[in-house]
Amino acid sequence: IESAVYNKLIAPFKSEMPATHLEGFRRVCTDHNYAHIGPNIPNLRIFSLLSCQLLPLPGTSYREPFAFITSKNSPYKGLINWR
Repeated sequence: IESAVYNKLIAPFKSEMPATHLEGFRRVCTDHNYAHIGPNIPNLRIFSLLSCQLLPLPGTSYREPFAFITSKNSPYKGLINWR
């Protein structure tokens, strides 16, 4: 089922998909039938570059994992592992 959905709804439009979050959010500002999933950080620099104000949809957030790679003896290891 997943491959059928991909082949029908995503693959034909892959070349039209935004390459960056900025491009996706700009498209939301100009195309009112378009949605873009991206970071919900109001202070993010890209939000100041938009021609419209975007608001998050309540109840639609998701967790986004992050990974950092450091050397074994990195002085920043404690900061990254802080909880």
